[in-house]
Amino acid sequence: MAKELYSLAITAVALFSACNQNTSTSVMDDGEKADALYRDKHYHRPSDEYDPATWTFAGGLEDLKLLFLVGKRLAFETTMPKWKDGSEFKAIREK
Repeated sequence: MAKELYSLAITAVALFSACNQNTSTSVMDDGEKADALYRDKHYHRPSDEYDPATWTFAGGLEDLKLLFLVGKRLAFETTMPKWKDGSEFKAIREK
């Protein structure tokens, strides 16, 4: 059971970290440009403060909904997920 939980946790982290900081209306290129602009102009500077007018947390809410649905689907499955050949997760599961 511990191997399955480890694999699931790694998958959730990979899924979450792949989300980046894109907003729901942005495409990947726009998100990368916005991230670069933020890091160049605001990161660790006085303008790097919480602003309720611009911090909507809508993207984070979408991430939570997605992760919840993934977890819910996995919880109600009758079999464990299968990993593709060559996947690092498959090797962990088969140990």
